Amino acid sequence: MGSDGRLKRALNSKPARKCSPLVSLKYRLTERQVEMLAALARHRALTRDQLTVLFFGSKRRCQAALSQLKQLGLIRHVIYLPQPLAGAGPRAYLLTAEGANVAAQLTGINRKVLGLRTARTGRSFLHINHTLAINDFYVELHAAIRQIHGGLGWVGEDEVRAYYSRNGEATLTPDGAAEIKVDQRNVRAFIEIDRGTERRLWLQAKVQRYLRHLAGRVGADRMHILFVVPDAAREATVSRVAASAFRWADRPAPGVWTTTTALLAAHGPLGPVWAPGLGTGERRPLLHLGHDDAAPRLAVPTEELALEEEGVRLAE
Repeated sequence: MGSDGRLKRALNSKPARKCSPLVSLKYRLTERQVEMLAALARHRALTRDQLTVLFFGSKRRCQAALSQLKQLGLIRHVIYLPQPLAGAGPRAYLLTAEGANVAAQLTGINRKVLGLRTARTGRSFLHINHTLAINDFYVELHAAIRQIHGGLGWVGEDEVRAYYSRNGEATLTPDGAAEIKVDQRNVRAFIEIDRGTERRLWLQAKVQRYLRHLAGRVGADRMHILFVVPDAAREATVSRVAASAFRWADRPAPGVWTTTTALLAAHGPLGPVWAPGLGTGERRPLLHLGHDDAAPRLAVPTEELALEEEGVRLAE
């Protein structure tokens, strides 16, 4: 976490480059404000509370930094919950067009791509709510890992989809990917923030994409797919869909784990909140996820499952 001291001009900087606060000091940004702009570029939209956890020790200091960035025309805010509401809704902060220019210099992300992402995020309530839900999970995980002096590697939604694109079309569409290292433990996972708005057929297609990419590959059983869902009913749906898809999957195959937003709020992402999506078993802490019991979890009662699938197919 950087200090709030003024940035010094680098000895090897080139005055010919434009729009870079690191070169011209046009905006006189602090190191922490530079980090905030880079975070907004990578995560699309963040709330004051999320930015406070990531970069500050107090909301007051975070608000002061946000106010300055807004006065400089580098960020804007939107009310991200649908109206009408009683009183003002919470604010989400996004980059402006000028802020995207500056952030492109900081992150190396294409300026036009960054501008389009920011504009698209701010236009849709559903889109921005989903983006902030992803960032809620990331910020909570970041804070929990930092507290126990572990390491967190995080790749956001845009970067993951770009990496897994083929001929301009994404072959894998997670909301993020994480690698967690604490002592001798290493957990690698794809993140799915499920708000319960996708139909079952879409959910089935999503699980099938994971299997096409991972199943049968060496080391696939050391990968995990983490679903965060709104309630127990949706959790049961995800488990049924996963069991159906994994019944004929090649081995080794990744693990599927589910939790609810209420459990995350109560225990945090590292707590004993992750239930096996295949079969039954107790909820586990994130750092204890593994495949020692893979065979029992994959032993799905096929006749019962086939009858259920036929009933769902007829209903749809």
